[in-house]
Amino acid sequence: MTVRRQFLSVTLLLVTFLLSVLASASHASGPVILPSDPFNMPITEAVSVFEDPNSELSVTDVVRNDVPLRFSPSHTRFLKRGLTDATLWLRFSLRNPDNQPRQVVLTLSNAHIDEVSLYDITDLERPQLQTQYDLLGTFPQAHPFQLHIPGKEIRSYLIRIRTDALLTTSIEVKSLSHFVDTEQRVNVVTGIAVGWIIGALLYFLWSAQRRSNLLARAGILYAISVLIFIPAWVGIFRVYWGYSQDVNGNLETFSIALSAIAQMLAVYSLRWHSRLIRVGLISLIAIQVGIAVGEFWLPSGVIELIISATIVLNEIFLLSVLWFGRSQQQNAQQFLLIGAISVACGLVLTVLNTVNLLSLDNLNDLIVVALPMLVIISLLLADISIRRRPVNGVQSGDVRMSPALLSQISHELRTPINGIIGMYELLSDTPLSSGQRDYIETMRLASRDMLILADELSDLAKIRQQQMTLEEKPFTLANLLNKTMAHFQQEAIRKQVELVVDISDSVPHRLLGDRSRLQVLLHNLFARTLAYTEGGELTLSASYYRGGQAQGLRLQIQLAGTIVKQDELKMLFRLLQPEHQNTDDNNPRYWNLLVVRALLRQMNASLDVESMTNQGASLTLFLPVQPDPDQTADDVSDTTLNGMRVLIVDDNASLRSVLEKQLRRWGIRADSTYSGKEALAMMRNQCSLQEPYDVIIIDHDMPVMSGLQLTEKLYADDEISPRPSTLMLTGMSISSVDGEARSAGISCIIPKPASGKRLREALADLQQQKRPSQSY
Repeated sequence: MTVRRQFLSVTLLLVTFLLSVLASASHASGPVILPSDPFNMPITEAVSVFEDPNSELSVTDVVRNDVPLRFSPSHTRFLKRGLTDATLWLRFSLRNPDNQPRQVVLTLSNAHIDEVSLYDITDLERPQLQTQYDLLGTFPQAHPFQLHIPGKEIRSYLIRIRTDALLTTSIEVKSLSHFVDTEQRVNVVTGIAVGWIIGALLYFLWSAQRRSNLLARAGILYAISVLIFIPAWVGIFRVYWGYSQDVNGNLETFSIALSAIAQMLAVYSLRWHSRLIRVGLISLIAIQVGIAVGEFWLPSGVIELIISATIVLNEIFLLSVLWFGRSQQQNAQQFLLIGAISVACGLVLTVLNTVNLLSLDNLNDLIVVALPMLVIISLLLADISIRRRPVNGVQSGDVRMSPALLSQISHELRTPINGIIGMYELLSDTPLSSGQRDYIETMRLASRDMLILADELSDLAKIRQQQMTLEEKPFTLANLLNKTMAHFQQEAIRKQVELVVDISDSVPHRLLGDRSRLQVLLHNLFARTLAYTEGGELTLSASYYRGGQAQGLRLQIQLAGTIVKQDELKMLFRLLQPEHQNTDDNNPRYWNLLVVRALLRQMNASLDVESMTNQGASLTLFLPVQPDPDQTADDVSDTTLNGMRVLIVDDNASLRSVLEKQLRRWGIRADSTYSGKEALAMMRNQCSLQEPYDVIIIDHDMPVMSGLQLTEKLYADDEISPRPSTLMLTGMSISSVDGEARSAGISCIIPKPASGKRLREALADLQQQKRPSQSY
């Protein structure tokens, strides 16, 4: 009897243990602790999942204690499911460690989910359905719910997901400010993409009107399909126009079918010799038309599978045709092949991600936007190659790029470039975060590069036509040099190269010459030099020489740093010598260098490579230009800064020397040092002598003590009184350092390289601001 009781006791303990294990398994992992604002925290890994295969359970059935359900921990960053009619229940808890209540936003990163419901199950007896309030989110944070978490409490939630499409989603909890910032970033990127596509659409419309061809019409169709697809995929139709999820999904899949039709039409327009290829393309176009029509009455899950299968079939067929087939437009065929390869690579990556062989969920969002852009670029290039001349049986290898065509390409490139610049100007006038301003600044720099490229193409055409003529207009050399050098500041920061501009007093304020051609020439020299440089210092010294009847401008580029591929860089500069003759003249890699060499000849200029080693290089450009006889000496006669005392603090000796020389030219009493600690001692000493500094110019990035740290120590030192105004030089974008600099007490920030005009205006403003306080 005793043995039986012991057996029953052990059995009871074992059953109790198993029930506790099951109970613990049926719950999600521990509650997610909310961090401080602002934050964006993925919580998919902390979510437990239960799959209701028949979609029969209600929220009451799921939370009932008498019917324990086995929730499985997710343990993945993205929740993925294939096509199914099942309903998913997700369970998780949030804990607010603060005393004050918190408002947070829960989001699911998939706008294609048909039904999403959120329940507060903190009280299991009375689960409460949460509404979405007025929040609406695009693709990265679709289905947002604003949650109220009381202080020092834990709230448990249950999410019900129902969809008949493929499911891939990340569940995130974020602050309201981060939710708004993400929406703004998505809108900016979408706006830039849409603006670029509209520019391409305008080009295709112009091309189709000027010379009727099927490829341009296919480009129009493809651009329209992308203009529908990107806003639909992002969820803009649903968020801003109130379309339902079904309509938004229909527009998205319809645009995909439309883009496939456009791509097939573009390939068909190349005039294939094989009848089998023509029939195959027409058949696939007919299939895609049927899919586009069936989109509006077939279930979304079915249509997604059909479109995915046909897109794969289309790309396999297109790759085979474009690779092995022979059309009457070989050049255009090559460009379309590049577009097809891009789409095929994107499809492979997407499939591998879908079957979990690769983790590319974040990259997948970029692929969706990047692939249409690549296809549009291939269509643009293919259309340009077709418009060069009619084929009429002429082999593509016999077609030469005429000067008129080069001029036309240069002219046509300016239309989308000006569209990008216009979009930049519009965006720069809107409220943007510092990160977004960095993005559009990069877009501005890229557009400037493209304008230089368009100028080079135009000059190449004029060189071939022997119609190159130089303008002779007055320009300010200092503005040109500083603007050109500033264009490469981001690349210089990435390569840890300090850019310095040193303009001698001998240089006239204004010169007569062709400013735009000189800018193209200097742009190429700086770009080539910086491309082969890692770390160090790149100094541009400008002086004016007069000797006998010869006078002109001397520009010396000195590099102190590591030069990679020294022999290759030396060979490139050798190509620029006017007397150089080499078969490389026909090498397409060096076409822009040939333009620069022609400009050097036209300007009667010379480029001397004085030295080049692995540790540095020096080359000098001699340019015979005349000073402007009508220039005024306003810059020299202005005495508003006379007597001002300025301290320069910079670890770069060359930059300190240039700044000292520039300040003394304006009548300023300038001192300099490389050390923040020594700068503080010098300021204390000058205050004790009753001759305090009016302004201190500080470099943002200095070793041992940065510019911000020096400013904080300056304001904390009671022996420095009166304190000087602070002007900081930075190689980074102003928007990225403005907030931190202002909070540290910096009065003014200007970007490197500090041009004379900007530096002078900044010092004058600081002097003007100080006068009222001194008079008071």
